[in-house]
Amino acid sequence: MSSVVNSSKKILIVSTSTGWGGLEMNTLKLAKEIQKQGWEIHFVVKENSRFSLEISKEFKTVLNLETTKKYFDFKSASKISDYLESHSIAVVFNPYRPDLDLIAWTKRKSKQKFKVIHQQHMQIGIPKKGIIQRMRYTSVDIWISPLEWLKQEVLEKTTITADKIRVIPIGVNVENLLFDSYSREEAQAKLQCTTSDKLLGVIGRIDSKKSQLFLVQAIKSLRDQGEKISLLIVGEPTIDDPKGKEYYNSLIQYIDEYHLNDAVFISGFTNNVAQFYAAIDVFVMSSIGETYGMVTLEAMLSKVPVIGTNSGGTPEILGYGTRGALYEVDSLESFKEAYRSIMRRISTGKLDLEELQAFISQEFSLQKEVDGVMRLLNNN
Repeated sequence: MSSVVNSSKKILIVSTSTGWGGLEMNTLKLAKEIQKQGWEIHFVVKENSRFSLEISKEFKTVLNLETTKKYFDFKSASKISDYLESHSIAVVFNPYRPDLDLIAWTKRKSKQKFKVIHQQHMQIGIPKKGIIQRMRYTSVDIWISPLEWLKQEVLEKTTITADKIRVIPIGVNVENLLFDSYSREEAQAKLQCTTSDKLLGVIGRIDSKKSQLFLVQAIKSLRDQGEKISLLIVGEPTIDDPKGKEYYNSLIQYIDEYHLNDAVFISGFTNNVAQFYAAIDVFVMSSIGETYGMVTLEAMLSKVPVIGTNSGGTPEILGYGTRGALYEVDSLESFKEAYRSIMRRISTGKLDLEELQAFISQEFSLQKEVDGVMRLLNNN
């Protein structure tokens, strides 16, 4: 990392998120890259949260908030305001949308003038154009959307204006996947899913919104029709989540009831995603309304064809079907057609996986994200 830091190149990243998922991991990844560019990184986090524990391993300039309120948190706003003034920080970066209320009040209280850059990780959902919401959005100087469809949603459902929005994809660390390869046989042996069938794969939390049970049902239906196909599920239900555990149990019950133990393999959580992609023939993004599927990008970067739901950000990432195949949520017939379609396209050379890998490496790389964010920071 650069040892020379310009005194004016300071950024405060505000995120009181308590978990450790895609948003948090991508924020830490981006922060480390910005630091390499000579910027001094500061954080505001929720004390004793999983995110704060991970951040503290990499950064020491951290303001921990003991307690936070969802709205009108004047006490925390004053603390952040004092921190900004004492450290002469002129840029606040926010990846966690619930913090926009806190940041808006901080901006009102602070004598230190600062620019707010929000990086969108969530869908907007219902329209948010009330008086209080307008105040929060007014505090944002630049809004980063990772996809065009998210930009359009922001324009339709908030008071953010088009001149404030920049589309910058959240980037994949290309090197981590391009240079970490396994043979199919080695990867399947490690994951205990050795099969001569076409192996579909899904990775992530086992949860009803991720639709693993639907995939098991689809595998059964395809096998009943003579397809030599199996499924690898990598993931676990959330600890202490009764609904997640119940869903997991229903998944196991279905597998047992229809004697699918030789066709459906379940492996626990793994950090070795390269091994997972090497083991499978087709990746399935089965989540309902996935905002921005990093695993979808990773699969294509690993030269693994993708079938995804026709919902959320998945259609745009898959080029509306040109870079993969889409199916309608919960439709077995649509899924089976998508599977057969993508297998035909691969066998006839109409889906070039090398070309797809090159496209993702260029358009969705971490370096491209960093370059886009740095342009915004250097214009301050």
